[in-house]
Amino acid sequence: MVVAQNTRDPQVLFKAAQHTENAQGDLKAAIAQYQQVVAAGHRALAAQALVRMAACYEKLGGGQSRAIYQRVVRDYADQQDPVAVARERLGRGEPAGRQDMASRLRLALPPEGDLSGSAISADGRFLTYTDWTSGGDLVLRKLATGRDRRLTDQTRRRGGVEAASMSRDGQQVAYAWYDGAKNNMELRVASLAGDGVPESRLVYDNEDVGSMYPLDWSPEGALIAVQLTRADNTGQMGLVSVRNGSLRVLKSSAWLGARQLFLSPDGKHMGFDLPAGDTGNDQRDVFILGGRKPRIPGRGEDDRHQRRRTAGDLRGGGPPTVEVWALESLLPKAAVSK
Repeated sequence: MVVAQNTRDPQVLFKAAQHTENAQGDLKAAIAQYQQVVAAGHRALAAQALVRMAACYEKLGGGQSRAIYQRVVRDYADQQDPVAVARERLGRGEPAGRQDMASRLRLALPPEGDLSGSAISADGRFLTYTDWTSGGDLVLRKLATGRDRRLTDQTRRRGGVEAASMSRDGQQVAYAWYDGAKNNMELRVASLAGDGVPESRLVYDNEDVGSMYPLDWSPEGALIAVQLTRADNTGQMGLVSVRNGSLRVLKSSAWLGARQLFLSPDGKHMGFDLPAGDTGNDQRDVFILGGRKPRIPGRGEDDRHQRRRTAGDLRGGGPPTVEVWALESLLPKAAVSK
């Protein structure tokens, strides 16, 4: 999206900033554009722009976000929705020792509720689960109130959810949807804004893929880390672009594949697990894809780090440049539950 530099229409500026943030993933440029919206003097859009600026700073790992949220609460009290978001974000930053914080929460699901492939939001406020009463719909539970919101509707599209993952900012959910009519798996993304069942967008669809599990998002929300299985039972780990649905395979493995994939806060490393040797699927080894050998606190250079091979950079193209290191299994054999 190209915006003339002399435009002062706050609506145009705000949409351009959203495009820069969400489509291009350039958070620093988006912050500068949101600052222009604030300077334009439109109170409603200024409050929204400040909230988005703070969210960008959160993704970048900067400490400026809290002051911005406080500014929204203080200076834009008449703007209910942005103030509600700001108060919510500020509440997340309260010390863990707050007296009014519950230390334990008992989760009661419907009789056909299934936590397999579920996801918890980064702020710990929401949980997804699958409701098999309706045949496999995805449900979002607000943990503080127990209120459920259905995210898929079998009457609109027949199928079932296999797994889900929420973006770091809690604004989107990615889920694997089994399409019974086509007998294959789709990767879909839906917005969590508003109420009711959201419209989903097809991101990835390949008849050669028998199963696909979205397991994490990149910090800026541009990539989804997935584990998939091909028709020939080859397991693959990769990154799917939210914008255009392209898949970049990072590693292939035996069909058992990874149970977990997770991206580091800066999005430069990816962790995953694989079966430990040929002894079965209960014992797992943990691996890190990243630019340098990982350092484990309290461990020296003589520990059991084994260089396995090289792999492509998580973000760029071109020849492989990044090392893969094997770490010892996180769980001792005695602690593994069969």
